[in-house]
Amino acid sequence: MFGYVRPYGADLSEEEKKRYKAVYCGLCRVLNEKYGLAGRMGLNFDMTFMLLLLGSLYEPEETSRETVCPPHPVKKHPEVITSFTEYAAGMTVALTYYKALDDWEDERKASGKVYSDLLKRHYQAVKARWPRPCEAIESCIDAIHEVEKDPKAQPERAADLSGRMEGRLFPAPDGRLRILSGQVRLYDGRGGGLRPGYEKGMLQSPARHGLKARRRGGHAAPAHGTGSRDF
Repeated sequence: MFGYVRPYGADLSEEEKKRYKAVYCGLCRVLNEKYGLAGRMGLNFDMTFMLLLLGSLYEPEETSRETVCPPHPVKKHPEVITSFTEYAAGMTVALTYYKALDDWEDERKASGKVYSDLLKRHYQAVKARWPRPCEAIESCIDAIHEVEKDPKAQPERAADLSGRMEGRLFPAPDGRLRILSGQVRLYDGRGGGLRPGYEKGMLQSPARHGLKARRRGGHAAPAHGTGSRDF
């Protein structure tokens, strides 16, 4: 369903790797503060990618600090939290809840049953605060289930729906991301990777570097936003 995004470390500078890890650790911190260990267990790269993209487009105010945490209790490391981090944490809980539920309903994994039960009340709180993206998730999940029931359906159709679902979670508070919202697919069922397949540009300012895309035909997505900070 999700978890397809991975940072391509070989193409990143040390500064960019530190930036990525700081945003990742900030998301982990908020997950733990808002949803406890059950929420933290859902930490993934997909929502980190969303935070990096939103940070490039909107350049929100950030809270940065050097700190330790339970997974890294000895050496201090940087954390970055923005106004989008709490939303990304909520969407992490929503996606993880349905992933666990799917593991139980489709494969009868006991771990899926236990984890979905732990996350259920957290998901209800997330849905109460952000109903529209959660309804989008539920709608896409229903569509995926219909595809899975159809013996004639192409297997990549379900994967493509999963990618569309995550794309619909990208907020567009002032319309700047509206050209991408609903078009960004974090996984292309036809094997195309990120769609648009942001490469190194995902850690850099869209205005300076553009949002690089691997689309059919090799065309790149246009740069949007006015940010100037390199990641």
